[in-house]
This record gives sequence, structure tokens and C-alpha cells, in this order.
Amino acid sequence: MILFVHFKALTSTLDYPTVRRLLAVAALALLAVALRSSSAFAQAAAGSITGCVSDAVTGKSLQGAVVKLLGTTAVAYTDADGRFSLAGLAAGSYQVEVVYVGLDASTTKVAVSGGLTATLNAMLESKVMKMDSFTVAESARGQSLAINQQKTASGIVNIVSEERV
Repeated sequence: MILFVHFKALTSTLDYPTVRRLLAVAALALLAVALRSSSAFAQAAAGSITGCVSDAVTGKSLQGAVVKLLGTTAVAYTDADGRFSLAGLAAGSYQVEVVYVGLDASTTKVAVSGGLTATLNAMLESKVMKMDSFTVAESARGQSLAINQQKTASGIVNIVSEERV
């Protein structure tokens, strides 16, 4: 009742357009506060996936590996230390694919909880590159000779070693 009386006293001294402007400003302020609190809540509920990608054989980190969430447009690239981060993810389960040229791709299922960070450390290897040891004999010598002849030729020359013929 007291608030109504004070409001009525305030509005009786102000003209109608001024009261409308004050109410519009108050409404905009309330809207701004509501939007800010809802975006802060949405950010707090978002999760993320971070981790490191490395070579399974050497243990060295892999710079430039592509980390993507299958079925979405989310993608990240590893830095010089092999680290990556995918932020702003809704809670749920994701299929994470890690790709690096020359190594086999890896796909792993990762669960993301709202407001938390899931960790994925991927070790990539190449099953194609695994083979028995072998000895290289004279063919390297012939190829070296052919390459040196090309380098020292006075014109454009294409030389093939006899081992390759």
C-alpha cells in the first residue's frame, strides 16, 4: 500500500510520457538481467573435452592432429604439445575421432557432464607401417649415383638407376 501511494505521488508530479519512458527503461533493465543470468546458466552447464594426442610407438606428441566430434561440426587441432580442447559442449555422449596423416585414425566414445571437463588422451599407431626387418644392399648405391648425376648435369636430365629398370 505504501509503495502504491509513493508511486502515485511520483506519477502525479511527472507527465505521462516521462512515466512511460521510466517504465520502458525499467523493463529493458529487467530484460537485460534475465538474459545475462540465462546465458551464465547455459555457460555453467556446458562441458568440454580436453586431452593430448601422441604417437604410440615413440611417445612423442603429434602437432596438427584433427580431433572432431562425429555427427557435429565441432573440430579442434592439436598444438605443438599435442594438446587440444573442445569447449561449450552440451552434456551427453560423443564419438570423438582423432586423425593424423600416416597413422591409423582412432574413434573413442566420451561422456560429457554439464559443467565438467572430460579427458581424452589418444595414442595413435600405424598397423600398415609394421613389418619385418629387411636389409637394403646395392640398390641404394645405384639410386645415390643416379641422383648425384641428375644434380650435377648441365641440363635437365632424368636418370634411372639400373636396379629400378
